[in-house]
Amino acid sequence: MKYLLLLPIAFFFNCNKIQDCRSNNSCPIFYPKNSEFKYDLNGNQINDYGIDRNQKITILTSKDGIQEKIIKNELELVKILFEEKEFLYPSKKITIGKLVRIANLKGVQIKENPDLKSKTIGELSYNSTVEIFSEQERKNNILGEFYKIKSPKSYTNIGWVLISDLTDGDYEASLYKKTISEILSNLTVNLTDSSDSNSFIITSNPNELEKPNCLIKGKECYAKYTSREEESYDHQPAELSYWIDLTPDKGFDSPPDYICRMEHSLLVGYFPLPKKDIFKEEISCDKYNY
Repeated sequence: MKYLLLLPIAFFFNCNKIQDCRSNNSCPIFYPKNSEFKYDLNGNQINDYGIDRNQKITILTSKDGIQEKIIKNELELVKILFEEKEFLYPSKKITIGKLVRIANLKGVQIKENPDLKSKTIGELSYNSTVEIFSEQERKNNILGEFYKIKSPKSYTNIGWVLISDLTDGDYEASLYKKTISEILSNLTVNLTDSSDSNSFIITSNPNELEKPNCLIKGKECYAKYTSREEESYDHQPAELSYWIDLTPDKGFDSPPDYICRMEHSLLVGYFPLPKKDIFKEEISCDKYNY
């Protein structure tokens, strides 16, 4: 009889055993660039001091590396472990799961551990798309040199590669580290904002990116090229932008009437171009209200 009594007890403990990535020690980690609020498991924001930048956060995935997510008030949240407690955290603030490409022209070797002397367990060619799976554990708060990567949408080709061998997004690797001007300077540029309220057309000829022409509803307007060529020190993304005036010769300190923008991540996603010498896309233009 005592053996029969032990069976349901053993069954109870087995059912309550952790079944996520903690059971096979495969949980990815990351270190946020900025402080951010955390959320309880129901998706409600916890109004304390949040999680400071560069604090270690563990993402709780399935044993196959699938993140557990919920959407609350149109905000996607992912399940994390922080200071041994479970929370939810905004997924858009997490590097893990981001798609990037191999930037090394010679391709890369996938290492078993974050060490170039470690065993090679695979190879990937230039411009291959991979998914960032985990950051490297930091020592003395020093940023690691490696990312753990895997194949997108599958749990294969898992291993470590140098961060310096990766782009910062899922776009043509040949564009990596090029400024907005370097990407567009040799192209004919034709940008439109076809909304009923604006109907802007901004154009420029090859090698004349900083001399744009502008029309609004068929009438001449005056555009100034004002792009943020690279990501700023406070992590504002690079963007293609123009200041638009409806009349000429406004004062030097006068704000523009409109500003037109296209983020770098959107711009590079249009490549390779249907017509290799023409960049013809939509741009968002709004009244300048600052």
